[in-house]
Amino acid sequence: IATLFDSIIIPTPPVMHLKKQVMEKLKDQWKIIYNKPQPLKWLPDEEDAVLWAWNNLQKVQKDKTSYISNLYMGLKAPGLTTWFTPLNHAERNLALRAALDLWDDAPDTKRLFLLNLNKAWNQQKLRQSRTDKKALNTYLKNETKMRLDFMAERSGVR
Repeated sequence: IATLFDSIIIPTPPVMHLKKQVMEKLKDQWKIIYNKPQPLKWLPDEEDAVLWAWNNLQKVQKDKTSYISNLYMGLKAPGLTTWFTPLNHAERNLALRAALDLWDDAPDTKRLFLLNLNKAWNQQKLRQSRTDKKALNTYLKNETKMRLDFMAERSGVR
């Protein structure tokens, strides 16, 4: 990064001072982002999970972009996810975390998105855990219940 800034030509006289100032500002911003808690620490590092979260972030950004477009008569504002084109799982994981770090919306909007994402993930995991189970909630006559119990006892199911 320092080499990149050294190669930038700035026509103003105090070049080194300006470059140093920009580097310090970027460093301070990085420290703030780095010291924040990880927003997706609950998300497993599995390809399906990261892809699911990435798709949700893209959908939210697309909805926000279309809302801005409709509000300002066709003005297109690129969403965070348009800056990244991840090619594999590792890149998608980094892009997801970078997009959340760069999210420069109201803090409540980001917090609400993360809360809804977490709830949706937990709901999805709950549904997956119930795939081999059947819910049964019904009323039976006492006589029918006794017969079922007797049949279960005889066949050794219970």
